Amino acid sequence: MSAFVSLTGNLTREVSLHFGPSGMAFAEFGVAVNRRWRESGSAEWQEQVSFFDVKAFGKLAENVGQSLQRGDRVTVTGSVRQDTWEKDGQERRKERVYADDVAVSLARATVSIEKNPRAEGARGRPASESPPGYGDDEEPF
Repeated sequence: MSAFVSLTGNLTREVSLHFGPSGMAFAEFGVAVNRRWRESGSAEWQEQVSFFDVKAFGKLAENVGQSLQRGDRVTVTGSVRQDTWEKDGQERRKERVYADDVAVSLARATVSIEKNPRAEGARGRPASESPPGYGDDEEPF
């Protein structure tokens, strides 16, 4: 089971774009979300920063890799999943956001839009680019 999330923050590192054995693109990047508030009656601001690792697949991954750089403010919508792997004989776990969409914040930047050719298949992606685990029982990795 996964939880749907929407988060807005800044890219913490350059996007890492890769292509899997099947040729499908996947991108990995980090997003820092800052929360600022003032306690009632206090003049001082409090701040909390949360860091998220994000993965995107297919054409979304390619577009993210071509369009974004460290420091860009984005909104990511997707689902949170726990990845599990083994390293040095120990099981490791990490929560990751699997992006359904990534948008640039127009509150801090302007963009020129260049539309991609319309895709066929699930979620606007060609069937060959649908990420594993999306709409089937296969795990992403």
